[in-house]
Amino acid sequence: YYIINVNSQWLRLCGFSSKIQCIGKTLSCIQGRRTNVERLKDLVRSIRQGKRHATTLVNYKQNGEQFINNIRVYPLKVNTTDESPSLYMGILTEKTKVSFCSLQH
Repeated sequence: YYIINVNSQWLRLCGFSSKIQCIGKTLSCIQGRRTNVERLKDLVRSIRQGKRHATTLVNYKQNGEQFINNIRVYPLKVNTTDESPSLYMGILTEKTKVSFCSLQH
């Protein structure tokens, strides 16, 4: 599944400065080491079944900074008589910034 459009909020959240940097890429451009593979598999499974899906993922800005986001994906049927979705709309909402610290007792 390839990105065909994004809005300015998505660009800001994911750290891209222009649509040209992400259009045509897969969402692997914002995934990384701590992105939960099992949750991604569940998401893809729902998409293949034409179902909506919601989950929470750790993703990465273009500069490598981690963030936690809630993602909701909705199937859309645009200009088709077929029952299968022709597009999917994903909505990412930043849950919180991820930060780590070391504590010593």
